[in-house]
Amino acid sequence: MKSILLAGGSGTRLWPLSRSTYPKQFVKFPGMEYTLFQMVYTRCLALSKPEEIYVVSNSAYEALLYAQIEELGIKVYPHTILLEPIARNTLPAIYYGVKEIQKGGDDVVAVFPSDHLIRDPESFTSQIKKAIPQTGKNIITFGITPTSPETAYGYIKGGKPLSDGAFMVDQFKEKPNLALAQEYVKNGYFWNSGMFMFRTDLFSEQVRLHAPEVYEAFASGTVEESFQKTPKISIDYGVLEKTDCIAVLPLQIVWNDLGSFTAFDCEYEQFKDSQGNIRFHDDLFIDSSKNLVYSDKHKITAVIGLDNIVIVDQSDALLVCAKDAAQQVKGVVDHLKSLNDKRSESSDFGYFPWGTQQTLSSDISWVFQKFTITKACALAYEKHDTYSDQWTVVHGSVSLSGKDTDCLYKAGDSFTLEQKGLVTFDILEPETELLVLRMNSEPICIYGKEER
Repeated sequence: MKSILLAGGSGTRLWPLSRSTYPKQFVKFPGMEYTLFQMVYTRCLALSKPEEIYVVSNSAYEALLYAQIEELGIKVYPHTILLEPIARNTLPAIYYGVKEIQKGGDDVVAVFPSDHLIRDPESFTSQIKKAIPQTGKNIITFGITPTSPETAYGYIKGGKPLSDGAFMVDQFKEKPNLALAQEYVKNGYFWNSGMFMFRTDLFSEQVRLHAPEVYEAFASGTVEESFQKTPKISIDYGVLEKTDCIAVLPLQIVWNDLGSFTAFDCEYEQFKDSQGNIRFHDDLFIDSSKNLVYSDKHKITAVIGLDNIVIVDQSDALLVCAKDAAQQVKGVVDHLKSLNDKRSESSDFGYFPWGTQQTLSSDISWVFQKFTITKACALAYEKHDTYSDQWTVVHGSVSLSGKDTDCLYKAGDSFTLEQKGLVTFDILEPETELLVLRMNSEPICIYGKEER
């Protein structure tokens, strides 16, 4: 059995925590040992071997994918990392994975989004495996038994009963208003989880019948050519709502797609005070209830006389909104993009295979950065100007080599780079930390050369 993880989403409804350069599936949220992507990948290990777990994602996330899988202590098989040259929604992404799997023969495949939070992985995988016998005749979609009338989810109406608790799908329903959602829950509809299982040969035939443009686009040519030719279409519109061989298997699990900040309410009971306020650090609430504050641990946020408010404070962005307006956060991102504001896509924090870099502070004539290198490796810095760069080794040790430079620096040592040219930072210890004050407003960029 093979697995396909969809890891290309940008998580715009969790801005500014989630940016398109560092989206929510790769963020390690408070109280969680792993990121959402790592948790989904780990769940797939109960269904497939590492070399059988295919990840379809944005090409910009390649470094993140390798780093997060390796952080789990798992070898990355390059043939399983499938990078989309352009985003074309879920059907082309899934079919790309299917075509790669079919190179080794047809098989049963489970498809999972990479940003779902499921608290009982053992129960989850045992229920998922129950769908395997149903894949001989049907594509299986997994439904979630609703716990409340949610307007943020699509719904599925079950029809004719099948074995093992499954049903033929009678109808798919779009995200409803509250009144409709209440009616759907009352009538026993399921939430549409966006998780699927099928045989690759059956799925390919349904794509051929109902989405021939996608089928033909991937029939020949390079990956780039296929994505250029295929339409932008979801699996729901392209296949599931058209085919007559679609069944739903309800899952009895606690499930959350963390689709907006309101989803934090049921996941962070342990961080709530007696008035239902969620805080992760030393924040203060006076005459306030049911608020969410997500801020830097070194900063105190005081909330007075407010209820049902979301406050997310990052170094370069501050979000304040009513909880019932949390679904509109995407509009902020769209507006910033229309202004070509980089804060819609990136923050002062960057994640790389070798570690992280962060802009701590800046002005029109200087920038102060921190580099944390998680493993022994060689990094390169190409200096194109003669502005002064003042470096300090906070932790670890670094061997520096380049034009007029060949020295070993340990924790507490400082050095200055002024001349143009290529400099190699040979990082000798894991978790080495460097600070640099650059007398220019343009941040420094370093890049990996090779692992030691």
